Amino acid sequence: MIELCDDIMNEILSHCDSKTTASLLSTNKYLYNRFKNHKTIVLRQRLAKNIKNAHGETKKYYNSTILKLKVNQLVTDNINNYRVVFVKNKIAFLEIIDLFGQSIDDELVCTNVCNIKQFDSKKTVDNLYWATYHYDVDRDLPLIIKLKYGLIKHKFGPYIKHVDSHYLMFKTCEQNPFDMFDYCYEPELNMLVTVNYKWQIYEYIIQLLKDDYMLLKRISDCQFIDDILHVHKIKEEWIIEKKKYKIIFFGGFCLN
Repeated sequence: MIELCDDIMNEILSHCDSKTTASLLSTNKYLYNRFKNHKTIVLRQRLAKNIKNAHGETKKYYNSTILKLKVNQLVTDNINNYRVVFVKNKIAFLEIIDLFGQSIDDELVCTNVCNIKQFDSKKTVDNLYWATYHYDVDRDLPLIIKLKYGLIKHKFGPYIKHVDSHYLMFKTCEQNPFDMFDYCYEPELNMLVTVNYKWQIYEYIIQLLKDDYMLLKRISDCQFIDDILHVHKIKEEWIIEKKKYKIIFFGGFCLN
């Protein structure tokens, strides 16, 4: 994109006299000063910084490979995004943040290097990892979740790996791996949809939505599946015209 802009500007300037060139420079400075503090630009810059900080190194720890946590790195457990504020030996404290790095909870979360062998005796390799601890009220179960480097859009949402991620442009919903099929979201315009075709999952977007009809447009990069799918509502169920295609999840996304 930058190279294309450079080519366009070079072509324009090659046909301009010095006065016109000076006018373009003044306009460019005005636009820069006008928009550099715009909320959208500021959030984009924060997101770019967070994505950069959501990477890190790993290290060997006994018979496992664990995260080599450092202060200000960003990690996630697929429930929250966290910023590391303190780390020493096998203990670390995390600050819960949103996608743009803003703190959303006054209390810090404690994480430690968990030995999963305590709960699963068959796990003998990579049984050590940084973990957070949660409680599933609906199922009355404790959850021990492995920390990873990364940044998620929302709880049980897609990973955001660059500022132009398509997951930021379209509506997505929680994909909870512990009770994913207990969720049933209603379709909305500009919502992502996961579609099964020959045991492979692909992403489509709802481009047109009516009471009993919707049109899906493919956004997954694959030349061997249909670009457009026509879907009809039959007896309260959304059915794709072509029989080999089946809707999996409204608001869903391919795990990344």
